This record gives sequence, C-alpha cells and structure tokens, in this order.
Amino acid sequence: MQAKHKVIFDTDPGVDDAMALYFAIAHPDIDLLGITTSFGNVTVEQATINALYLTRIAGRETPVAQGVAVPMSKAPGQPPGFIHGDDGLGNLPERVAVPGQAESCSAAEYIVKMAHAFPGEISLVAVAPMGNLAAALKLEPNLPNLLKRVVIMGGTVAEPGNVSPVAEANIWNDPQAGDMVFTAGWDLTMVGLDVTHRVVLPYDFFAKLAQHHKHRATDTLQHAVHFYSDFYSGIRPEIGYGCFGHDVLAFVWLVAPEFFKTQNGRVRVAVDATSAARDAAAWWEQAATEHGASRVAVICRDNQLRTILNDAVRERRITSGDIGGPVVETVAGSFQRGDRVVCRQNDRVVDVDNGTRGTIIHATDHRQLVLRTDDGRRVQIPRAYLNAGYGFSGQNGGVLG
Repeated sequence: MQAKHKVIFDTDPGVDDAMALYFAIAHPDIDLLGITTSFGNVTVEQATINALYLTRIAGRETPVAQGVAVPMSKAPGQPPGFIHGDDGLGNLPERVAVPGQAESCSAAEYIVKMAHAFPGEISLVAVAPMGNLAAALKLEPNLPNLLKRVVIMGGTVAEPGNVSPVAEANIWNDPQAGDMVFTAGWDLTMVGLDVTHRVVLPYDFFAKLAQHHKHRATDTLQHAVHFYSDFYSGIRPEIGYGCFGHDVLAFVWLVAPEFFKTQNGRVRVAVDATSAARDAAAWWEQAATEHGASRVAVICRDNQLRTILNDAVRERRITSGDIGGPVVETVAGSFQRGDRVVCRQNDRVVDVDNGTRGTIIHATDHRQLVLRTDDGRRVQIPRAYLNAGYGFSGQNGGVLG
C-alpha cells in the first residue's frame, strides 16, 4: 500500500521544523520525497546542515536541496538564536558525524524537477519564508498545475503577529515572495497563527517521547524543545512549560484536515513599507475570486490533536513512529528502520525479484516491514515471510554492508 501523500518539505530547521520533520518521517500516510531549505530560523547553510543531520540520525537518506539565502527584496535580518538556538536546535552540546551532502541542484530546481517527475501528485508543505516557492514559480510558471497542493505554515489574519503587531515571521522575512505564492493560483492552505497559537505542546510530551524511544533522534528533539520551551514560557507564562507547535500543524492539516475549520478567501501580503500598520502582514477577503481563493485555517480542534499526539507516545504511531526502531526479530535476522536488505527469491505477492535491494523504512513489532527499493518502489513485507526465513536476508543481523 502506497502512502497517500507524496511530500516535499520546504523548511528552515528550527525547533518546530524538527517536530514537523519527525512527524512526516513517522506518519504512514506521508512519503517524504525530499527536503528544500531556506534562510529563516537559521542561515540557509545551517538549515541544510540541520536537515541532513535530523534525517540521518533518524535512519533516513532523504534528499536535501539548499535554497535561497536572502529575501527577494528587503534587507536580510539576523536569525533568532534566542528562540531556536544559534544552531537552530537549541545549541546541541554535541553532534555525531553523519553521511550525506546537499543535492547539486538548487531547492527551486529540485521542486520543479520533482513536480515534472510526479505531475499532480506532490503536496508541497512549506514552513519557512517563501523564497524557494517563488523561485520555483519563476523557473516554471506552470508549477501550480503540476503540484497537487501547497500547505504553508505562515501568516495571520485575526491573531496578533509574532514579529510585529500584525506580521508572522515567515511572511515578514520575505513578504514579496509570500505575496507571489499566495497569488499563484494553486490549491493552497494557510495554517497560520490563528490556529498555531491555539495549540500548546507541553515539554513533558517530548520528555516522554525521548524516554520511550531512548534514541538519538528523540533525544535531540527533546533537547531542542527544552530550549524552545524556555523561550515561550518566558514570554507567555500562561501556557505553562511548553511551546507552540507551529510547523507540525501544517502536516497535521495534510493528514487530518477534519481537525480544522477553514474559510476560503483571497490572501495577499501588504508589502508597501509606507503602510506601517500592515507591512508584511497577510490580509484576506472572504470568498474573493481574484488571484484565486486560498483556504485559511481559522480553528483547530485542540482536544482531538492532543489525543492523536498522546497516542503517538504510547503506540509509536505518528510523532515518533519507528525512528530508529523497533527491531523486528525473525529467523532471517534482526531488522529495523534504516537496514539495507536484499531479496533472495522472486516473489509476485510482494512484487520483488531475486537480487532486489532496498532500505527498511518502516518496522513494527506487531505488523510488518516496509521496504523502499533502490528503484524507488515502496513494498510491504509481511512478517510471516520473515518468520519463515523466506525471501529476504542481510548481513550483520539484517544489515547489508
């Protein structure tokens, strides 16, 4: 069974970006094709380092393409190290060495290439300033017809801004790009501060997550959220010790839109510097048709969201998924996410041939394994096959060297 959503994740990691990334990696309905990086919470160079680091310590080799370094028009600002840490992940005390490097193409080129490779299939989830999307539109004006949808975390309508009285950070950082994206004519959903400021994620949730998994990925996330919670609890003591889950809500909307109430309207970004009250603020007109309508999330059913996140801690189902585990013990070896395996027989049931190689991308101790073959297919392997010592094998306990 294929995942319901092929996704490119445009991001500037960033603590809440890391939350969103691990949600996407773990969710069974999301097939994360690639990551594009932007300046924002950190420099674009640091964003790329973080994207590579977070994916590799979670056992994923997701392609990462580096994108824009500065806004289209306005002067660049300084990354908010006091919010996310100077490294974007709460100033990690150490990092292990990880393999991999960024793609040779730019983020915009990667988006256009993948859109042509999978026309009408890709959801682009963007939680950073919108420069990469704007650059991709310049490369391929037909991009709105090639992507399935765009979901952005950015903007605000009625809720006060978080970098000015009226502006949200992602729009503020590159307002011209934001306006270009909002008026491009694609199927666009804006998940802005109107909903993200209604969802507080307690630090205790991430502490439980790390304790449950005892894995470097969740330990890294816990450390980053601790720093993030220090900031938010300092400026918003009424929320308790925790933080807003801004970026992860874009992915929650993608997989569970029923948790939200939305309204359709025309969204624009006021970029005229003489309009001081609206500078770089998103504004909208309900049910307007000029420039195409956008879908704006205005209410999030917080209680239901908390339930699905709490379930993830107990069941390793959504936020944590199978990052780094569990190990599936079989007579053919021990298998877990990230293991390299090879098929030793032809089999039409799971559609593999003798010699098919791939990487385990999903492992559950009560169900099965999911293999991504080196030719790009997603194949489910029933555990019964492995228990019988049938079909698949590896070296060093399931791992091919």
